[in-house]
Amino acid sequence: VTHLIINITTATIPEHRVILVYWCKAMKSLAVFAWLVAYVTAHTCLVVPAQRGGFEQKTLQTVGADQCARVDNSPCGGIPHDRYAVGIYRAHESYQIVFQKNRDHFYAPNPGYFELKVLVDEREPNEYLARVRDSDRVTNLQFITANVTMPEEGLTLQLKYVTNNPDAPAVFYQCSDIFVSPP
Repeated sequence: VTHLIINITTATIPEHRVILVYWCKAMKSLAVFAWLVAYVTAHTCLVVPAQRGGFEQKTLQTVGADQCARVDNSPCGGIPHDRYAVGIYRAHESYQIVFQKNRDHFYAPNPGYFELKVLVDEREPNEYLARVRDSDRVTNLQFITANVTMPEEGLTLQLKYVTNNPDAPAVFYQCSDIFVSPP
């Protein structure tokens, strides 16, 4: 994986509001900026680009909300494709992906990880774009930002939270429908 930079943001979000601002900057690139003010407790949510099925204000205030606790049916937690892509990206360009660790499943003897992949077809994953090791420094309600370089092609962005925790589900899944255009 080339040009990979991962920043872990450790600020807890204190309010019950979510503000998402998306903008597109010409045909060259899509810049996505998210300012989230939310008080959420679930497991993991894909925020930018928005996860399949989205989430409502009520969902973001519910502990263990179904929309953020998808543990079955790889690769996308059993959620089918949305009708339209929510993110349009250009191959070989860098973008920020934002997700949240809503409920901490950190397991010190064998820490898990978060992994981002772009899938060309839901049965054929590309190599991962980013892998962030789970940490006791990133706890409930904290956001993780991964700067990734998009591959040549792709239609689905997949986020996996592999817990390695015997007292938690093994894997949480989220997906977002995207489009990666040629360079």
